[in-house]
Amino acid sequence: MNQWKKYGYPIVHTICLVITIIFDAIMYPRLPEKIATQISTHGELANVMPKWIYMMITVGILLLLFAFGNLKEKSVKIKYSVIAGIIVIANIVILVVQ
Repeated sequence: MNQWKKYGYPIVHTICLVITIIFDAIMYPRLPEKIATQISTHGELANVMPKWIYMMITVGILLLLFAFGNLKEKSVKIKYSVIAGIIVIANIVILVVQ
């Protein structure tokens, strides 16, 4: 149990990164060139970006969470892990909907 306290945070973030990278690699050829990132109240696309930029931003955010969370105390690491999990789930939903 003591090992989990020491290495739990890096393990969770590594798993989140691996899931994101593998899922993005599988979905990349199936996606349109532009990814919808915002939908207006009228149901129209309000904001789009190239798919490769979207995927780089997602991985970049996860890397930043990992790097900054490693420098913080336990309560912040837990919050960053929850945020990383939410980002992974949101990424999967956004790419499947496309």
